[in-house]
Amino acid sequence: MKRFLFTLFLLAAAVVTGIYFIKKAAPSTRLAGVGIGTSTHLRVGEDGLPGAMNLITGMGASWIREEFPWNEIQQFPDEFRWSIGNGAITHNFDTLVEEARANELHILAVLDGGPVFLAHVYPGMPIDKEELLRAWQGYVQAVVDRYGDQINAWEIGNRENTAAGWGKVMFPTASDALAAPDPELYSQMIQVAYKIIKAKNSSAQVILGGLDMKGSDCSESPFAFLASVEKTGGWQSFDSIGVQLIGSNTWPEQASISGNEHNSLTGACVPGTQTWGTALDEIQSVVSFSRQFGEKSIWVIALGYNTQVIQDLAPYDPYTASLVESDLLARTVVPILADASVKEIFWFTLSEDPSNPGFGMGPFGQITLANINEFLKNSKPLGNIQQPGIPEDVEVYAFDKDGKTIFVIWRAVSGNEPEPVTLSGLQGNSSIAYPADAAEISEATAQPLAVSADGNISLMVSRRPLFIEAQANDLAGRLQSTAQDQVDQVKESVDAGAKTLWEGAKTSVSNQISSWLNDIKDSILQSIQQKLDQVFK
Repeated sequence: MKRFLFTLFLLAAAVVTGIYFIKKAAPSTRLAGVGIGTSTHLRVGEDGLPGAMNLITGMGASWIREEFPWNEIQQFPDEFRWSIGNGAITHNFDTLVEEARANELHILAVLDGGPVFLAHVYPGMPIDKEELLRAWQGYVQAVVDRYGDQINAWEIGNRENTAAGWGKVMFPTASDALAAPDPELYSQMIQVAYKIIKAKNSSAQVILGGLDMKGSDCSESPFAFLASVEKTGGWQSFDSIGVQLIGSNTWPEQASISGNEHNSLTGACVPGTQTWGTALDEIQSVVSFSRQFGEKSIWVIALGYNTQVIQDLAPYDPYTASLVESDLLARTVVPILADASVKEIFWFTLSEDPSNPGFGMGPFGQITLANINEFLKNSKPLGNIQQPGIPEDVEVYAFDKDGKTIFVIWRAVSGNEPEPVTLSGLQGNSSIAYPADAAEISEATAQPLAVSADGNISLMVSRRPLFIEAQANDLAGRLQSTAQDQVDQVKESVDAGAKTLWEGAKTSVSNQISSWLNDIKDSILQSIQQKLDQVFK
């Protein structure tokens, strides 16, 4: 306890002296940014990994989503292989983990596929369930034994609520196999995986594999699937729910078909119906439904648009498809980042998957994702901003970061006609705007915005998103804002740490330390102001 309190005093001292190493603690209320999925290592091979990892880190990503396919790793009952030859390309899982660690990238490891060595004949004879469960335990144990010290997040399954996803489990040697989803068997599988993963690392995250939110009929309803998992005892065997949100031929703010209606209590699907909603609506529907069983956070493990969708939307604007990709990415990701229930986001995807083509990321998309991470990574979301000077068709989201307020603003229309917007109540007196796809964040791409005496800025807004940085332009104001933000980060870290370290007394300890930090916060800021007054008087 004494050592922990001593560490807290060092953190507080760091705020005063300006040594801002606190940010490395990555408190849970701060955004991790946008990660990259899926399975870059299976697309580029072992030789291409260093270049791909360099590109991913250049985009500011902290997470990558990578598959550890059962059908590739274990092709015989007692044999596991960690290097796979596929023609001229080699896939090496050891190299993947090493490269990720060298580039300070966290891996979300996907445990999916099926046991090719167990008897099955498509379509009439699926793998025996009991045999599958026994084999599954061996596969998960082998992967976790080898990589569990280096991987802290595990996704169990992939599109397991769809016939295509479950077909890869029950008929792993049959191309494009379909099988009716089996939530009861999946529940048993995730319970087995949870015990193995937590035994290796109790703080590791277990994600209920990526639910497809746009099931074609009631047999693929994600809500009915979740209800069955809960009913069969699997609800306590995962930490978060993974969802896949692949965009339709609409702009992000416009509703699109998102599956069948369901009973909000039982999850039962209503045949012959359709629901409409945005990506945010789909996320909130899962959150709302899960609350009755014990609310889980959300991992958006696949968010993206097919190239054909981008091309279909492009004719409605006087821009190329590449610029439309940039707009779609920013206008989809930013609102989801601002949603408190979402823990991680993975953009789908960097490299083309030959079996699912049309999702590779173009250069404008790469630049935009890099800028999103540059501006919003480690920020604190403030939510959607609504003010009298903001028209109904204009979206504004605000974030706190390093003593600055970051606004992301765009017009939610397909055309590019600009519209006048006034943002009011700015705390600072200096603001700069950057296009979301600015090739670099520098004076060359910056557009200064005048701030009025009463804290307003006025600008013309189109459907192309802008980042706006607002801060005090005097040294005292900037230092005070930065110190305030750093104290907040210490408090958030302490709150999170207390909850982890003391299960019995965590609330009491957290509240006591939080109170202490609140007490010293004002004195820290006052001390900074006094020092500045002495220097500049």
